[in-house]
Amino acid sequence: MIDTREALFCMGLLMSTTATAAEISPDEGDGAEKPRAANAPSRRSIPDAGFVKEASRAKEEDIAAARLALQHTRTPAVQRFARHVIREQSAAGHQLEIIAPPSIDRAARTQASQEDDLASLHGLRGKAFDKAYIHMQVAANEQAVQLFQTEARSGQDPDLKTFAARTLPMLQQHLQSARQLADELA
Repeated sequence: MIDTREALFCMGLLMSTTATAAEISPDEGDGAEKPRAANAPSRRSIPDAGFVKEASRAKEEDIAAARLALQHTRTPAVQRFARHVIREQSAAGHQLEIIAPPSIDRAARTQASQEDDLASLHGLRGKAFDKAYIHMQVAANEQAVQLFQTEARSGQDPDLKTFAARTLPMLQQHLQSARQLADELA
């Protein structure tokens, strides 16, 4: 059975080797460019599409967990952290929506493990909730930092690379804050 990475690689290889007449190409004789048809494949690579999907999914999960935190915690530091996450993730998500091409499906698809994490938080209260939520945030931000570092370093689309590089400091700050809260709650 082919896994997701192999499928994405194969799709990318297929897209990169398939030329369409609708893509921008020099006109014979005058060197002018023809516009690409509206439904022609985007020149953005499959790894960039994977970045957009994963970043969108992670944003939605962070916001959902932060909203849950605002309902379940009474700890002021955790409340501040959750509000901060909602505000900054919402802004970053809006920027991503603007620069990502419409051909990329950005529908957030929560993975089963994250659904389980969120479900496990629902039954917790007090310090038990705070510890579980912050532990989840440390892990999520470690993954997000790695995702954005990879895109900033080796993405193909210049707009997405710039977005990743500019968003990375925010994610690193979230990770640092989550780690600090985890130490305080220990």
